[in-house]
Amino acid sequence: MSRKKTNPGRIPSAISEEEARRLIENEVDRMILYAWALVLGAMADRPDTTAESLMDFCETVSDGSGRLRNRGDVRTCLSALEELTGLKFPFHTLPVTGVRTKRDVERLRRKADENSLHSMFALIADAALARGLITKKYAGSLFRKARVLEEELSEGRISLQDLLDVLEEEFGLLLVAKGAGISLRYAA
Repeated sequence: MSRKKTNPGRIPSAISEEEARRLIENEVDRMILYAWALVLGAMADRPDTTAESLMDFCETVSDGSGRLRNRGDVRTCLSALEELTGLKFPFHTLPVTGVRTKRDVERLRRKADENSLHSMFALIADAALARGLITKKYAGSLFRKARVLEEELSEGRISLQDLLDVLEEEFGLLLVAKGAGISLRYAA
């Protein structure tokens, strides 16, 4: 006799507010690497991109990215990015209370991933535009391409490792997670 699968919405998995906050923080740290890999992967697709231009972009944006301090700043930059690209970049409220089932935990994780990724896109775009590294037109096409790569990643058609391999094999660069940030350096 076959058993029915248990509905994940009914499997208890209550987590505390502190555990929910830690889950969100872990997702933020993880998605920083993903966001950079997607943006640099989109840049790598252009024929005029060099290892030096990727390094300069990464270093300059990292130096100038401390401006966004709160949710309002992120939402403003996401609105500007939506206007540049013609795409939506959802940004959710993340409840840390009432997480009672496995479905609730997975929903929180997905929303934290999406918020983190889109926040990093906003941070990168804002710093790159403010520093004059890219034009508005280029920013629109760059982040449209990054969103295409994001969809391919979420659908499993490409992996994070595929993006990292492109940077290493075509440009001799390694993108490495470094605490709550990233480092782009030449491969040895």
